[in-house]
Amino acid sequence: MIRSLLLTSLLLSGLLLSGAIERAHAQDSTAAASAAILRDGNFAGGQGRWRVKAMGDAKATAAVEDSDSGKALHVTVSQPSSEAWHVELQNEAFDLGLGKTYTIHFKVKSKLPGHITVKLMLNHAPYSTIWKGEDAATGADWLEYTQDVPISATATVEQVSEFIVGGMANKVNDYWFTDFSIVPKA
Repeated sequence: MIRSLLLTSLLLSGLLLSGAIERAHAQDSTAAASAAILRDGNFAGGQGRWRVKAMGDAKATAAVEDSDSGKALHVTVSQPSSEAWHVELQNEAFDLGLGKTYTIHFKVKSKLPGHITVKLMLNHAPYSTIWKGEDAATGADWLEYTQDVPISATATVEQVSEFIVGGMANKVNDYWFTDFSIVPKA
């Protein structure tokens, strides 16, 4: 009887441990998959897939530097333009699953009070907006930007996306960005 209880206990412990290992592996796989949605979000390896696009009369540059929140991408708008969207921070293309919801998160601050817009767009013609988030005011303190992004189940299969933070071209200003992520919502 005692031997039977001991064997049962060992078997249950092994099953529980096996289940815990499987859950941890699944979490690691989910984290790895979600990290791949938006690459180089903490700028630890440099600018990576991020680029600053200046249009019209706007002029802007970007460089990774140390900040009080770790590595950050410093965007300098040195010449404004007639349209705020003429300066955009963009990340290269990635695919999103149809009918799923994702959470976008990042931190931003600016030297002077500023303004940003956040959106996902097709990165090919017709360059339509897939999702537009709430605009945000920026200032000297880090702002944590978090929004849920539902992707329609009836959207086109060709939704190769581009993550864009824009609205910075309305005046000369400096912006710092870090901790970008797009993860599937549980």
